[in-house]
Amino acid sequence: MEVLFILLPATLLIASMFVGLFVFSVSKGQFEEVESSGSRAIFEDKKQNSEGKEHGTK
Repeated sequence: MEVLFILLPATLLIASMFVGLFVFSVSKGQFEEVESSGSRAIFEDKKQNSEGKEHGTK
């Protein structure tokens, strides 16, 4: 029973930290545009370097 006096405040503190971080990230616009980043990684144009090889190939 005594362990509840330690775990309950610790749990509430951690939960409030996560809620605070979520509210902070929403207010800073972290979740404004969720589609373009994923599609930009998938449909990235292949660019040529000065030797004519594609980036990422050896």
